[in-house]
Amino acid sequence: MLKLGDSSQYTFKLSKNGEIIDADRGFVEKMGYDLDSILSATIYDLTEDSGIKERLESGVR
Repeated sequence: MLKLGDSSQYTFKLSKNGEIIDADRGFVEKMGYDLDSILSATIYDLTEDSGIKERLESGVR
């Protein structure tokens, strides 16, 4: 699981091959994504997004 901060909640729950199998809806929406579109992606798809750094920074609680 990918966690940010001290929260016990996960931000992204990943399979062994990087598929996103669950995600924190609020965080995903703050990043400007739709939860359903995230769940059909892999973490690699997200990191290839040219604006991911800015989206992650703006989505951090």
